[in-house]
Amino acid sequence: MSVKNYNKLALQGLQQTDADVCKTMGIDISLANTPKINSACLNKVYDDNVKGFMSRGMNWKQAKAKAGKLRSEANKQIQRMLKGFPAVHQKPS
Repeated sequence: MSVKNYNKLALQGLQQTDADVCKTMGIDISLANTPKINSACLNKVYDDNVKGFMSRGMNWKQAKAKAGKLRSEANKQIQRMLKGFPAVHQKPS
């Protein structure tokens, strides 16, 4: 029986297991092999981005807005790939 990997890299055709992503990202292993892995990863990256943007001088509101935009764009790509379409890469603003 084959196990489906739902992480963004696997959806892009790379050999990356959900279990490896959970370990690398520090997220709950119970999310492996479910589409929920992507929300957990996106939320972790969002939190890290907010902290990173603030350490570079953005205020909290600006950091949350920029991190939120990046998370939204990544989520749109993932949702397209889950439906069988290729990700549409947009130029960051």
